[in-house]
Amino acid sequence: MNQTMNGLLTIVGPPLGALLLALLPLHGVMLVDVGTALFAVLPLFFIAIPQPVRSRENGTNKPSIWVDLHEGFRYLWGWSGAMTLIGGALIFKVALTPAFSLLPLLVRVHFGGDAAQLGLLESVIGVGILLGGLALSAWGGFRRKVYTLLMGLIGVGAGIVVLGFTPGHLFFLALASMFFMGLMIPMTDGPIMAIFQSTVAPQMQGRVFALLGSLLSITSPIGLAFAGPVSDRFGIQVWFVIAGILCMAIGLVSFFIPAILHIEENHQAKGPVKTASPSEVAAD
Repeated sequence: MNQTMNGLLTIVGPPLGALLLALLPLHGVMLVDVGTALFAVLPLFFIAIPQPVRSRENGTNKPSIWVDLHEGFRYLWGWSGAMTLIGGALIFKVALTPAFSLLPLLVRVHFGGDAAQLGLLESVIGVGILLGGLALSAWGGFRRKVYTLLMGLIGVGAGIVVLGFTPGHLFFLALASMFFMGLMIPMTDGPIMAIFQSTVAPQMQGRVFALLGSLLSITSPIGLAFAGPVSDRFGIQVWFVIAGILCMAIGLVSFFIPAILHIEENHQAKGPVKTASPSEVAAD
């Protein structure tokens, strides 16, 4: 359902943003952004969200972001399946993020298009995400969620490779590849979130997801630092081909890594959680 909602937002967001820019000055559009954020936050004052009890060895220690991230890392460190899966996800993000950042240049330089063609590509992938999310909701994926994840990863990589090899005069093929990528994205993002939500101990999920979010955010500048020089030297399409092959390779190789295939059975959801004090963080 989350993936379906993301697809709907991808479809609606760009034209709605263009409409607001036509009707309002830029600062007015930014105020709309603030208003929608308040709309999302205000219900939290009236909705009770259960909070797991958080125990610490020393009750006088105040929580800090560094202690939380450190505890999340310690929790994952002895879990080979999670660490291997996260490593693959980081490589996937390093390859994929620049591809979407380079999409406007690909449309203008390679396909000779303009904002209309770019908007069409982005809307098409949104339609794919919407339909892929609906399909995943109805189907539920394979019994082993990791199989659905790896199938989606290979599919996303295949779509990027096709986009990279598409000749400039076959824009419809680029649309088809973007639509296929959209279908496969929920098959990748949905299962990986479900795996961690069902296998990470409830009292550790906030810290683990904060760590994952931080690591995945770091991949964006790293990927762009590599993609820029490669695209300048060899052409924009080359990065799409490299990124697609890399994603497909990660998915195929993962089928031969037992730690990833059995991550849903070999987890720490019921294991003891030892929290660290700030002094232990400094010592480590």
